[in-house]
Amino acid sequence: MSARPLTVLMTVGTVLAATGLADARPDSRAMGCAEIHAMIQGRRAVVLTTGPNL
Repeated sequence: MSARPLTVLMTVGTVLAATGLADARPDSRAMGCAEIHAMIQGRRAVVLTTGPNL
């Protein structure tokens, strides 16, 4: 295998591994409205957990 396809595969693998290490979803049940609002304003988009199975 030449160097270029190997480099592309390694780059894709690294990106996929890094996205798997993303922050866990914040649990909205343990947060106040002001805290959630501040998080949304700071990050511009947030995915919140609303229950143990969601």
